[in-house]
Amino acid sequence: MSEEIPYVGFRLMSANKQTADRNNRGPVKRSGHETSAIEERVRDPAWSGAQSRALIGRALSILSAAVIAIATITPSGEMRIPGSLCLICGEVGGTDAVLNLLLYLPLGLGLAMSGVRPRRAISGMIAMTATIELLQWAVIPGRDGALGDVLTNSIGGGVGFLLGVHLQSILFPSVSTARRLAGTWLCLWVAIQTLASYAFHPSPTDAKYYGQLLRPLGDGELAYPGHVLRATLAGVLLPDWDLKDSHRAYLSLAAPEGAAIDVHLISDRPIAGRTPIARVLDERQQEEFMLMAEPGNLLFSVRTGAADLRLRPLTFRMPTPAPALPDTQQVYGRYGPPYAMMGEQSRAGSAQRRFRITPASAWRLITPVYTYADGSPLANVADTAWLFLLLAPAGYWLTWHMTARVMPRPGSLATIGVGAALVGLGFAAGPVWFHMAVPSWWEVLGATGGVAAGTLFARVLVDRHSPVPSPFPE
Repeated sequence: MSEEIPYVGFRLMSANKQTADRNNRGPVKRSGHETSAIEERVRDPAWSGAQSRALIGRALSILSAAVIAIATITPSGEMRIPGSLCLICGEVGGTDAVLNLLLYLPLGLGLAMSGVRPRRAISGMIAMTATIELLQWAVIPGRDGALGDVLTNSIGGGVGFLLGVHLQSILFPSVSTARRLAGTWLCLWVAIQTLASYAFHPSPTDAKYYGQLLRPLGDGELAYPGHVLRATLAGVLLPDWDLKDSHRAYLSLAAPEGAAIDVHLISDRPIAGRTPIARVLDERQQEEFMLMAEPGNLLFSVRTGAADLRLRPLTFRMPTPAPALPDTQQVYGRYGPPYAMMGEQSRAGSAQRRFRITPASAWRLITPVYTYADGSPLANVADTAWLFLLLAPAGYWLTWHMTARVMPRPGSLATIGVGAALVGLGFAAGPVWFHMAVPSWWEVLGATGGVAAGTLFARVLVDRHSPVPSPFPE
């Protein structure tokens, strides 16, 4: 009667009768001495590989649980809305949903690698996130619980567990599996580029508009220390009350070239904090555009598709010279893909900057904290790294598809051609339709570098891969 091999997340070599037989043997002689069945099992590559994988999985599970605890049950000083039954909550609910998925994904992956059974792992993660949301709603200061968080956390953990179960096939795929993985990932790449392009395209609401000049953001907030001489939106006077022709303002903001916002004002004293200069809100208090000042910087943003998707808005920031107070200043901004412009002029000097609008900045939409597009070299590095990470898996799986064959076949070459076409489609379809900027040399470098890095990594693994069981046995 054969011994039952416990479930460890993968299909271990329980189907291999030689391994099972060795486990049931008595002592055997080797090189003049006896080796017990336990000692022989420890030396078995399949068994030791499974133990290594389980150890990595347990470490990943513990680390993921610690990160989740720090991110979710520590008190926050922010004023949050009470717990609710909404699925996508708040102005950046889409960003929160993506972050929730990513937060629990490593935990599910670690549990699968540790050998936890699916039912126990999934039910445990659901119970964990439900308990955390209940604590956020009832106990933890500055936190709010929501049904949507329970759902997205559970989905993220489930996806991570599914990836862990099939990790062998993902890391060491067959020809057909590599083709499917590469195709799926490249379709995802096209979708991300298209969604990011829409998220950065102007999307004003066709509603009643209200102007606000030098007003504080809310009760207890700071007001700009000065007064406005003249403010215009697309050449039309912008009042500090409701706009008489809101539809005209809407058409100006929605135009491909964008609308120019120009404000002339007198600053009486230094700015103590972040204060609005000019804003336009609709009847539902949604911000259509904003010019804001903070010590040493000018901020500018308009309503884009990111607001429709409930992702973080794209806000531009430019350093400005300190005015010689009192001083007359002119501040202006224009948002019309493929570029955004903003500037300031005063007796102390002038500053102007033009920003490229590109889907390579999509990472800003899903960051845990607000970021500002300032056109700095560091921002360009971040955009390049984003494209690198997006396309590295495609290069990896396409290489496995090619090198798994002894001789390349026409079907393999066709797959490579389709893959290259999908990479180009990601740069052309959505970005061209939504008038994004032409990819810069560093964006092209990031994309090609990602494909090359994935290819190189796959080649290393292919050269070392053999029928000997890996740490992730089939």
